[in-house]
Amino acid sequence: MKKDTIATKAMILSRLYRRLQSGKALGEKEKRTLSDCSHEILRAYHDAAASGAQSAARTKRLRSAARQALLFLGGDVDRPVASLKNYDHHAYGPFLGVSDEGSAAAAIRKAAHHSPKARVLKSASPLEIGVALDAERLGAIGETAVGPEEYADVWLECIERLLMTTNVSTRLNVRYYKRFPVITMLEGGSRAALAAAEEKIGEALGPFKWTPDGRPRLARVFVEFERRSAYGRAAKVSMLRDLKRRVARRDFFEPGLHDVGLCVRIRSGPRGRDEAFAAIDLARDAGMRELIFIGVVRKEADEAISLPGLLQYLPPGLLGPVQRRANAKGVHIRAANAVDAATAAAGVWSTLNTARAMGLHLGKYGAFPLMLEECDAMVRDIQRWCSDWSAAPVFFVDQATVSRDRVDANGDVRRGLERWLGMVRRNGVSVVLVDTIDKSKGFRLLKTGKDKLGKLGPRQIARIDRFAQKIGVKVLWAGGITLPQVYEFGKLGVFGIYVTSSAAVSMPVSGVYRRDPLLHSVKEPTFEGVYRTKLLLEAGFLVSRLTDAAAVRRLEERAMTYVRALEGNDSVRAAAAQSALAVAAAAGWRRHFRALGIRTRKGN
Repeated sequence: MKKDTIATKAMILSRLYRRLQSGKALGEKEKRTLSDCSHEILRAYHDAAASGAQSAARTKRLRSAARQALLFLGGDVDRPVASLKNYDHHAYGPFLGVSDEGSAAAAIRKAAHHSPKARVLKSASPLEIGVALDAERLGAIGETAVGPEEYADVWLECIERLLMTTNVSTRLNVRYYKRFPVITMLEGGSRAALAAAEEKIGEALGPFKWTPDGRPRLARVFVEFERRSAYGRAAKVSMLRDLKRRVARRDFFEPGLHDVGLCVRIRSGPRGRDEAFAAIDLARDAGMRELIFIGVVRKEADEAISLPGLLQYLPPGLLGPVQRRANAKGVHIRAANAVDAATAAAGVWSTLNTARAMGLHLGKYGAFPLMLEECDAMVRDIQRWCSDWSAAPVFFVDQATVSRDRVDANGDVRRGLERWLGMVRRNGVSVVLVDTIDKSKGFRLLKTGKDKLGKLGPRQIARIDRFAQKIGVKVLWAGGITLPQVYEFGKLGVFGIYVTSSAAVSMPVSGVYRRDPLLHSVKEPTFEGVYRTKLLLEAGFLVSRLTDAAAVRRLEERAMTYVRALEGNDSVRAAAAQSALAVAAAAGWRRHFRALGIRTRKGN
């Protein structure tokens, strides 16, 4: 596109876009012109950003027009073909993501391109540099999603020069199916109670037997007794057995598809556990295979809005024994509410699709508070819709992994994470994030010494990462990672990490953040913060990859000197150590790339 054409298109776009924003209607020809101009402007910006050929005079005009075009179209005209799953961390070292809503985008980009690896590479493309701006707002409660204006800020600074990722959701907006019918047994006489229950069950099951196409559908009906029922345990067993026999003989009942289960209301704490034990035994003796619980919502569940499955009512230490009792008795237990995983998946896809349309290279999505089986169904749908992109499900190490038959929490986090990794891999997922969800409570990913807020020790992380690589999953790690820990993650050779605090400084609250009632400051990434984080990550990787013992020893000594200077707030010593480490890292990259046959710049 010629320069005068760009200027003309930009003026036309700006005029029509302002008319549209003012509420004035556009004619059919004007609509087509606006769309065509938007496409051409975005492609012109792509070309200018990739070549670095924007002149000072044209930069402001083209940038303004590109922003209008991006917001009008609701995304980039050309979606990225490559995504983060295409990044080769074995060759280029661990990926680094830095959280920001766009205000520090230029600083993050410049720091990434200033790193030793970027300065050594012959052609430092985004998938070689391996740094992304992770588009997120950093509120008091943790990371939250960005809006169109922030997407535009990120895109303008990063497109063709830096990778872009985002976190579209942490907790799901969970939708539940309509509950299966629960029929209360009448008091005062078993004969009348059974007759009434039988008729109500017929009313509930009938529509599922006589469907429009004549094919019966799966259906369940649950029966409960009043909490202070006058029926004794033996009478309840007898009534339930009799009811199942009666129902099985009726024409509204379809064997193999229809069933009658038990519903029991439990209290909280140990009393609820004991009531659950009694309910399981009752269901087993009555020949009922399915048991649903309705309980008192725990304080922790209320604070989190909701928790997975029966954790809503019982803590992990009480739920585990209940599940083992049910497994031993052959009774399937669950909460009365059943999650509509398909609707949850569709809701997540819509936000992932927005991220992809904006040109991003990965979208992370949380599956909390789903049980493992529910998560399995949701991930299967999302991966099917995003198989040619990087949609990364998130595992939160500070939450329990709950399935129908077991719960993994606290000391069993690694076991639950490995089960979860196996599940996502079976669905074709290649990139995941392991993080903490309760940032406001101070939980951290890495546990050191007697730290009560850290969740996984270094050996556990190494073991999990080896397991993930073995099954073909690339793991991104996040959650309060400090600068010394960045170096250790580099030595582990992980696929990548995300950081916030270690690359940022505290700034006054301003802009959209003013709406956050409990936010006293905001974290703003800086050039220096991002650069030192990237430098330590690269140094750690090279220490674990180079075969020259002298080079490895020199790198490790300089890295440790740098870390000690940073921890001691010795700015003069830190500056000297940083320069020395950068020189050693650049030399290390040249050796590493030479062994792989990757071209580097001359004179570096």
